[in-house]
Amino acid sequence: MTKTPLIFLLLFNSMTFAQQKPPQAVYTSIHESTFGTKQSEILGQQMTLQECEEAFIKSNLSLLAQQYDISQAEADVIQAKIWDLPQLQLSANAYDPQNKQTFHIGQSKEASVSQLIYLGGKKKNEVEFAKSNVELAKLQFSQLLASLRAQLRTTFYSLYFEQHKLADIKIQLDYLNNLLAAYKEQGKKGNVSLKDQVRLQTMAIDLNNEKTTAINNSINLQQQLRVLISSQEDVLPKLTDREADQELAVKPTMPLDKIYQLALENNADYQLP
Repeated sequence: MTKTPLIFLLLFNSMTFAQQKPPQAVYTSIHESTFGTKQSEILGQQMTLQECEEAFIKSNLSLLAQQYDISQAEADVIQAKIWDLPQLQLSANAYDPQNKQTFHIGQSKEASVSQLIYLGGKKKNEVEFAKSNVELAKLQFSQLLASLRAQLRTTFYSLYFEQHKLADIKIQLDYLNNLLAAYKEQGKKGNVSLKDQVRLQTMAIDLNNEKTTAINNSINLQQQLRVLISSQEDVLPKLTDREADQELAVKPTMPLDKIYQLALENNADYQLP
């Protein structure tokens, strides 16, 4: 068995892969569902983090405030302390004559609010208990908004990097599958051993497993983000590589005593009686 064809094959594939420069859009456009469809083939909307936060406030602030029996004005004040965004208001009818209910928001909205409260780490009985005291209700509401704000940002960035990871896996799989096909062809000629082919097949299986995990993670994150902003469409995080690098480069430099003081002033857990 001569080693010359094998060495040439490896060098050729390595050079081809090194010269392969996928377009910049590959990181923001590749997304796969359980059916394996690409993001460009499914409905979706590109949104920045700020747009997602504004959509959350516009769609959910009034409805969540109603759960705590907090007025819209008070909710706006609490929101302004947590989000540095323009105050967005959502009008709601105080009485629905068709259904003869006060603050009737429909079953779909009720389910969405319940999901939000759950994502914020709250339970229905905690909300009901908070209603018995106005100040307690405000603190609980503030705590819920802060938790959901953190959840929204975590989900947004996690989804972005999961899609990024999925794009990288796809590139590696394409390269590995091409290499495996070449190995099989050379194997028929007796230039490479079956052991090498099996090793490549094992690597391909491992990558496919990682791809499946990334797809499932992306779907779960997508569902969470849709609940958080009350969207009927999939959301495609709009973030440049430079912006992502800047976010990753940010490191907390605040001393511990300052963090503790801010927690006492702003964290509802410390302020609850």
